[in-house]
Amino acid sequence: MTLGPPVDTETGEFVEEQGTGAVAEVAMCSFGGCRPAHLPMGLFHESTVLEAVTPRMRIFREEIFGPILPVISFDDIGTVIASITARPKPLSLSVFVRNDAFNDPLLSSVFYTHLTLPT
Repeated sequence: MTLGPPVDTETGEFVEEQGTGAVAEVAMCSFGGCRPAHLPMGLFHESTVLEAVTPRMRIFREEIFGPILPVISFDDIGTVIASITARPKPLSLSVFVRNDAFNDPLLSSVFYTHLTLPT
């Protein structure tokens, strides 16, 4: 996959701040997480996967304008629905489940503008 740089320096710094801030808040960076020094102007940011993200973290509460995927794990669908509906409507929602029975209650209970359900 080829990623381009953010639109400006301010956005590049914001993306980096979101990623490093989440790690400082005890999220685990399981993939990526850096600005490659060899790329122009230092604006590029590697695709990044953050695990152990919690609803209290900034990365969970704010829109991310870069290639960062915060992974939030839940054990029951009620907690997922309550967590999503307690906040402003998300621009995107990606659901990765081991049990497809979670999909119908979730999708009938929350608003989303873009949904990813891997097959």
